[in-house]
Amino acid sequence: MKLNITILEDNEAQKQHLQWVIENAAKKIKIAVRLFAVSSGLDISGESVVQTDLFFLDVETPHRSGIETAQFIRTVSKDVPIVFTTNFKDYAVNGYEVHAFQFLLKPVTEADCIPCLENAIAYVKLREQGSLKIKQSKEWHIVSYGEILYAEAGNHSCKIVYDGGDLSFRKNISDLAKELPQRIFIQCHRSYLVNIDRIRVLNAKELILDNQAKIPVSESYFAAIEKAFADKLIAEGGLWS
Repeated sequence: MKLNITILEDNEAQKQHLQWVIENAAKKIKIAVRLFAVSSGLDISGESVVQTDLFFLDVETPHRSGIETAQFIRTVSKDVPIVFTTNFKDYAVNGYEVHAFQFLLKPVTEADCIPCLENAIAYVKLREQGSLKIKQSKEWHIVSYGEILYAEAGNHSCKIVYDGGDLSFRKNISDLAKELPQRIFIQCHRSYLVNIDRIRVLNAKELILDNQAKIPVSESYFAAIEKAFADKLIAEGGLWS
């Protein structure tokens, strides 16, 4: 496993120091890292958020502060670990708004970095278990499988409805069905895929999800979705014979 780490630091000496301590901390716990360093939060794009496993953000940077950069990062990914580096403990209060993993006082040490790297490894393992990366226009979004309620086909596009809202993007639903794991998602209609774990009621005409959304069920898909739903209930101990 190799961690992709992005550093935001406008002071060149501190940037080099942080790179050095991260590399040495990584060697101590025997993991590989790939470091990317930028001087302005404006250099961090949605695409770079998707490709990053751990952020080290200097709180005070020109053009866009570390806090503002973290707010942008959270529009793309709710879970990627963010670590703030600062000379001022008072900034920790603001960091709770963006779910910062940790605040490190400068100069950062190898011992400071090790728990950050270990947390990033745990994040990568969890992400690999299941998340969908979506590019909407020029913006990237990461949505975990568990958050997704259903997908609906549109005009040469799909709409994903998830706990935080919805996203539309250019892809047909048959291609999306191949991309999503069949153990979690099943087609119930030519225009709909649903998350099996989010189904609460199923009948011959429709199913009701845990957010009360009603999704149509086609006759040709009913037998397969009925079996999947029954298997889920049996696994959870909720179906009596």
